[in-house]
Amino acid sequence: MAVLYVSLRVAGFVAVAVVRFRDSTSYLDVAREPLSSKAFFAGARPWAVPLFYKVLPDSDAYRTAGQLVVSVLCWLALATVTARCVRDERLQFVAFAVVLVFSLSSSITRWDTLILSESLAVSLTAAVIATWLALLRVARPSAVSIAAVLVVTLLWTFARDTNAVPVVFVALLVLVWVTRPGPRRGRIVLLTGLVVIAGASWASTTTAGASLRRVQRPITGAVGVRVLGNRGMTAYFRHHGMPEPTPRVRANAARLKGIAGGPSTDPATEVFLDWVRTHARTTLGLYLVTHPRAATLPLFTERATLVDESPGYLPPGARPGLPPVLRSIVYPGPGVAAFAGAGGVLLAGIAVIRGSRARRVMAVPVLSLLVLIPYASLIWYGDAFDVPRHAILVKIVLRLSPLLLGVFLIDAELDPSSASTQSDSVKVGQCTMSPGVDA
Repeated sequence: MAVLYVSLRVAGFVAVAVVRFRDSTSYLDVAREPLSSKAFFAGARPWAVPLFYKVLPDSDAYRTAGQLVVSVLCWLALATVTARCVRDERLQFVAFAVVLVFSLSSSITRWDTLILSESLAVSLTAAVIATWLALLRVARPSAVSIAAVLVVTLLWTFARDTNAVPVVFVALLVLVWVTRPGPRRGRIVLLTGLVVIAGASWASTTTAGASLRRVQRPITGAVGVRVLGNRGMTAYFRHHGMPEPTPRVRANAARLKGIAGGPSTDPATEVFLDWVRTHARTTLGLYLVTHPRAATLPLFTERATLVDESPGYLPPGARPGLPPVLRSIVYPGPGVAAFAGAGGVLLAGIAVIRGSRARRVMAVPVLSLLVLIPYASLIWYGDAFDVPRHAILVKIVLRLSPLLLGVFLIDAELDPSSASTQSDSVKVGQCTMSPGVDA
C-alpha cells in the first residue's frame, strides 16, 4: 500500500508546474540570511520554511521535490501511527489506507509545487497529530515520544505565526493534565516545552523587521476591514483609545494595509495608523477574550471562507488525485458537509464515551476540532486578506479529525474488551486508557 501511495504522489507531482507568488520572495530572502543572524530567526517570516529551503540546493525544483518528500513522509507517519492505535486487526489496514487516501486530495497535494509555507505547514500538521497519537497510545510514554511532540510542534509553530495560538490552548490542556493523578514528570516537561515554544514564537515577532511584516501589516488590514466594518468593534476600539478614523482612513479602509506601508499621509491619519501599529493587536486580543460569541462564531458564520474548499492556488498541470465520489466521502468540499460529518462523528463519540469505551487517543481528534474554534477566529480577525489560503489548516483538520475519530470509534465497537472499565492495565502499544500515565 505504501509503495502504491508513493507512486501516486510522484505521478501527480511530476507534470505539475512550479509556481512562485509575491510572498515566495520573502521566504527565499530570509533563507539567504546567516543562521546566526536575527534576520533569520526573528525576521520577516517565521524561520521553519526558510530553514527548510536553506538546507536544500538553491533551486525551485529541489524545493518542491523536498516539499513532496516531507509531505509523503508525514502522511505515511500519520497513517502508520493511526493503524498502530487500532486494536482490531481487520481494521488496521483500513485505518492505514483511509489516512493515505485522504492525503491524496488535491486540497493537500496542490501545495507541493508552490513556493509558499502551505505545503510544509500541512505536512507538519499531519506530523503533529501523529506524534500526539503516539504519545497517548501507550500507558507510559517514553522520553522519545515526548521529545518528538515538542520537536515537531516547534517546527509546526514556526511554519506559520498563527500556529502559536493552538499551542497556547494545548498548553492549557496539558496544565489540566498535570493536575490529574499519576506521575507528573513527563507532563511537566511537555508543558514547559509548549510554553517555551509559544513564548519563542511571540518573541520572534518583536524585532523591527518581524514586527513590520508579521504584526503591523496584518493588523492594519484587519482594522480596516474587520474593525471599521463592524459598528460594535469600532465602538470597543474607540473606547480603548483608538483615534477617530479620518476621512482618508474611512475612504481607504479596505486597503488600509497599503496606506500604512506607503508614503506619509496627513497628520491625523498618521496618528491613527501609529495607534493601530502599537495598540490594535492587544486591543483585538482583549476584544476576543471579552466577547466569546464573536470569538467563536466565525468558524460557523464565515464557513464559505474558512471551511468551504476554494478553487484558487491550483498550479498548472495539477490533476485530481481522487475520483469525485471517493473525494466527496473522505474529503467533503462544502462546509455544510464537513460540519455534518464532524457533528455526526462527535455524537457517536459521546455515545461511546458514555458506554465506557473511550480511549485516550480519541482526545486527539476531539480536541483538534475544539481548538479550531479560536484558531479560525484568529485567522478571520487577524488579517483580512487571502483568508481562504490562511485557513487551509482549518479546512484540513475539520475533515481529518472526524475521520480519525470515526476509525477509533469503529475499533472500540469491534473490540469492546479495550474498555477502560474492564481493565486497569495497559499493554504497551495498545490504545486503551489507564489511570496511571507517566507523561
